[in-house]
Amino acid sequence: MATLKSGWLQKQAPGLLGGWDKRWFTLDQERLTYAKQRDAAAPKVLLLSTVAVVEAEHGRQSLSADSVSGSDTFVLSMTDASEREPYKLKAKNPAEAEQWMAAIRA
Repeated sequence: MATLKSGWLQKQAPGLLGGWDKRWFTLDQERLTYAKQRDAAAPKVLLLSTVAVVEAEHGRQSLSADSVSGSDTFVLSMTDASEREPYKLKAKNPAEAEQWMAAIRA
């Protein structure tokens, strides 16, 4: 399947401490995959059919000049009841976060 978008994002780890881990993400028409390395043999897979909501997270904006207009963090809420928490992802800047959200919604 053709890749629509790929690149490095940070994914918030589940749990109370919730640190941020850098992961390589690849989006195609049916799924979003991610792994620690770009060429990982067995990336983790999120089926786009299970993504209910894609939205920016505005609660943790930094005050730097390039992030005042939007958030660099976005959230994927899942329809699958087995998912414990939404996926929180962070891009390099708000413009890149908007590009990812638009591509996932398409």
